[in-house]
Amino acid sequence: MKNPYHHRLRLVESARQRGIQPTARWFATTVRTVRKWLRRYQECGPAGLLEHPRAPHHQPRQTPPTHDESASDKEQNPGNNALCRSVGARVK
Repeated sequence: MKNPYHHRLRLVESARQRGIQPTARWFATTVRTVRKWLRRYQECGPAGLLEHPRAPHHQPRQTPPTHDESASDKEQNPGNNALCRSVGARVK
């Protein structure tokens, strides 16, 4: 498949003409996948068939900016960190 956009466009056109289940069989994919691309096309038009970024939009467990300095200090001087000392003791 050289161009995923054109493949998805053909899939959507087929689903609108033939139906979801026959299109899934014809394109050797699942009904869920056909529904996903059909829904995106109905909601956003042709732009909905473009690639979406897979990276998360936010990181809920990201360290707050105020704690970044103390975390970098611990990385530079791991001897002050109790966890590093306990792991180091086990390794020796």
